[in-house]
Amino acid sequence: MEILLNILVLFGLLSVGLCFIVLLPTVGQVIMAVFATVFTEKAVSNFRGVESGTVQRKASVPVDTPKPEGHVVTPVWVYVVTYLVLLVLTGVTVGVSELGMVQRKAIIAAVIVASMKAGLVIAWFMHVKDGPRMHRLILVTSTFFVLIFVTLTMADLSTRTWGLEEQNLPTIAPS
Repeated sequence: MEILLNILVLFGLLSVGLCFIVLLPTVGQVIMAVFATVFTEKAVSNFRGVESGTVQRKASVPVDTPKPEGHVVTPVWVYVVTYLVLLVLTGVTVGVSELGMVQRKAIIAAVIVASMKAGLVIAWFMHVKDGPRMHRLILVTSTFFVLIFVTLTMADLSTRTWGLEEQNLPTIAPS
């Protein structure tokens, strides 16, 4: 068993080393090449006296054109208030961990606070609140299936010791 563990640790170290030695420089070189291409194109355009292909122009939209559905411009104050609420909820999470509550109640409180924070991030920062209905449907469906998987896992873990008492096998005492 110890040999298998050492092999897994070695494999992990090799894969992390591979990422740092090979992949990160490659990604850095690609990013530098892209920036060099853009800046070179701008310099050549300025030298020739023509407009660069990287210039962003404002689209001229007639006044009477209706706005696309589902696109709502959220004011900055909403993001600031959401961020401040997230900071307060992070403080509540730290406070719950320092209260010395029973482990089960502390976990339930932490999950409730984490769910509130996740809801804020999903609704405002990921723009699901004002986004298309299909995004909300995908979110609800995936959350439903994750809850099913977590529930089935918890049900399995809670029933693991049921047959052990009848067979006089040792059980691990819950901590």
